[in-house]
Amino acid sequence: MGRAQLHVEPRLHQLMPAIMTCMVGKKLCKSPLQPHWELRDRAAQLLTLIVRRYADSYATLQQRITNTLLHALLDPSKPLTTHYGAVVGLMALGPQTTNQLVVPNALPYLEALDADTTAPRRKPDDAGGNSASASKDAAQSGQGASAASQRFEERSEMRRVEAARVRGALVEAVGSCLVKHRMGSLPTLGSSNKTGSGSDGNAGVAGLAAAAQRIMGDALLPYIWDPRDPTHNFWI
Repeated sequence: MGRAQLHVEPRLHQLMPAIMTCMVGKKLCKSPLQPHWELRDRAAQLLTLIVRRYADSYATLQQRITNTLLHALLDPSKPLTTHYGAVVGLMALGPQTTNQLVVPNALPYLEALDADTTAPRRKPDDAGGNSASASKDAAQSGQGASAASQRFEERSEMRRVEAARVRGALVEAVGSCLVKHRMGSLPTLGSSNKTGSGSDGNAGVAGLAAAAQRIMGDALLPYIWDPRDPTHNFWI
């Protein structure tokens, strides 16, 4: 992408579907233990370069990308891997996009995610059905039941890992916008846009920061506490 002699622009329409898939595809590797997270991050970095270089030439490029990523993030039927790719992709489009689209959705999303990941899930042998038949099958195939239980535990652990990845990306998105707002590069912040400017706007930001800390916990501390004074919260 950095070499002018490659003449990427005429092939941009062919490259973009592949790049988007590398960000929000459900399954990018044969095994979930392979580095698909890094692939999604790398695709987001490439997206940043493409938008910076070609957005002026293609008026609808960034809007089309934004719509695709936002739809992927807000679709509850999509897997967490897709949601992660959507978050890092939207962040790659810049702080304004992150502030306008990720920040307002981050807290409701995390509340729903926490409720889902902490809810008890039935193991395969607790799924209901004909108990007599289930007992007979279990007696005939103890090893099969054990293997099914192991697969259940592996899927549960993988979901916890995926949820942690999405949570981390959202914490970074919200936290970075809080920092940019404090430094003056973002005049308004997320849902605090409705409160306007001045003291009302500051109160809105403080409320958002407090809600974010309640939901995100200690992970948000690097973004809201003054490193020069560990007892000082910027938003109190």
